[in-house]
Amino acid sequence: MKNVKKINVIEKNIKKHIQKIFKKRDFENENAKIRTKTLKDDKKVLVLGISGGADSVALLHMLYSLKKKYKWKLIVAHVNHQLRGKESDLDAEFVKNLARKMNLPYEEKTVDLKKYALGKIISKNSNSKKHTLKKLTQKQNLEEAGRELRYDFFNSLRKKHKADWIVLAHHANDNIETMIMNLMRGASVTGLKGMSFARKNILRPFISVKKKEILDYIKKNKLSFREDQTNFDATFTRNYIRWEILPRLAKIQPKYETLLMREQRYFKELDDFLKKISHKWLESNIEPMNHKGISEKFNFENKNTKIRTKTLKNDEFRGHGSGLSEAREEWGEKGVSEKNTAKKMDTIIIKQESFLDIDFFLQKEILKRIFIKMRGSTKGLSQKQIHEVMMLIKKGKTGKKKLFGSCAVDLSYGFISFQKNLKKNADNKKISKNSFFYHENTCNVIKKTQLLIPGKTIIETSKKCYFDEKNIIIETKLLSPAPLREKDISKKMYRKGIIYLDFDRIKKNIWIRSWKPGDKIKPLGLTGSKKIQNIFVDKKIPRNQRKKIPIFISASEKIIAIGNFMIHDEFKITPKTKHILELLIV
Repeated sequence: MKNVKKINVIEKNIKKHIQKIFKKRDFENENAKIRTKTLKDDKKVLVLGISGGADSVALLHMLYSLKKKYKWKLIVAHVNHQLRGKESDLDAEFVKNLARKMNLPYEEKTVDLKKYALGKIISKNSNSKKHTLKKLTQKQNLEEAGRELRYDFFNSLRKKHKADWIVLAHHANDNIETMIMNLMRGASVTGLKGMSFARKNILRPFISVKKKEILDYIKKNKLSFREDQTNFDATFTRNYIRWEILPRLAKIQPKYETLLMREQRYFKELDDFLKKISHKWLESNIEPMNHKGISEKFNFENKNTKIRTKTLKNDEFRGHGSGLSEAREEWGEKGVSEKNTAKKMDTIIIKQESFLDIDFFLQKEILKRIFIKMRGSTKGLSQKQIHEVMMLIKKGKTGKKKLFGSCAVDLSYGFISFQKNLKKNADNKKISKNSFFYHENTCNVIKKTQLLIPGKTIIETSKKCYFDEKNIIIETKLLSPAPLREKDISKKMYRKGIIYLDFDRIKKNIWIRSWKPGDKIKPLGLTGSKKIQNIFVDKKIPRNQRKKIPIFISASEKIIAIGNFMIHDEFKITPKTKHILELLIV
């Protein structure tokens, strides 16, 4: 009698827990802004991932028992991986029969997982078939491929049925195993918090329910289920942890489940805190980009422009640490303001001095968040790469570059530029693994265009070299002033970034193009010419910005002006000037 009473209490707690999760208004996914109403008042369509094992059968049975009360529409989904031959087919048949008995829609995907995983490995490796087959024997490749396959299938069903949620049967013990696996992989706070109750479109109602409680529920309700023998194969990492490590841990600390679940809650709170302060720092320290995709710190319309970026007090960030996580996650809705970012950013620039002024551990967290913002997840990023980038920034040598996962980092004159590697240059040619797509000689950003005088000229940019470029607009006016006095001439040299040229000396058409190595100009007041490349260096213009600056040339290819911050001495305004060309880059 005592055991029956205990089982009833467990079942009541599980149901209460499920209802609480489904009613929860503020889920952990900050991006989605999920505001679900209680299911009493709001019908929901749920795609249930059912393998046929004890956990998923218990989940299906419990949700079905609550279906009528909350007016849910349940769709049963099963993936047959064909790993165990006839046994895999019997699993699929078992789940299909369950759905039929409950009169629920049933969706199935059958795929040879070994072939699928092998195909993925071949696509990623150009090595020999022998090496590829060797990699396939590493069981984690099957685990990862299987997980990817299932999630893709469930998401396709969610779209097909316009479902609200994908519901999975992961439980507390699964989460503990995940935590240990992530720890061994070198994950940090985000990985150690384990799986979430709710994330994006996925719900895990059993995530704080122990395996023993699920088995008690199965026993009490006399539910049949299928036992997957591969779950006992200790060559799989997760199974080794389950059958070899955790039983020994239980001998040391019988209450390890409760204690580790408590630690996961702590890591979640810590991870949320680190996200908050890193987002706050980035929001204040990412350099704003103008409409041409050029950092405003290199805005040549006004060379005296003051830096408007606010830097938060260093004390706010002292003593907080984080590292790389295996988890895939978005930046978060309260990250960098919409003014300076799109959903994902292709270029992020921050000040080196501001970055070095914060705590070492927060630096790692910020690098991780930058990568997530550019790539959507931390996939392809390692702790080693983060460390190498941190050392690069610490040394602070201008012109140094480093691969950063599938992105790249460039150090230029006190600024750190992070850019997404597009893998192809303007000629659609693949760039080698150790190349950087934004190298100064990979492409011409500005196509050669004739300047309309007077009028407005739209300069088309070439194929994507760096990120999505907007066209550059140049406005010109012809002024015919009375004879100028000396003080008038100095005023007409520069005015809010506008440049003025002696149009009579130019005589013919003006063209615009990108800078080329070897280009020279005779700056105002100098007797000799100077390479434009050296001028860029003197003015601390980053390499990846140089091809974006319009170069104005005459019909004979003589350089007339560089952007709107330097003109050729030959074309300056003098007291004899009759026609002045006013030039403004919008």
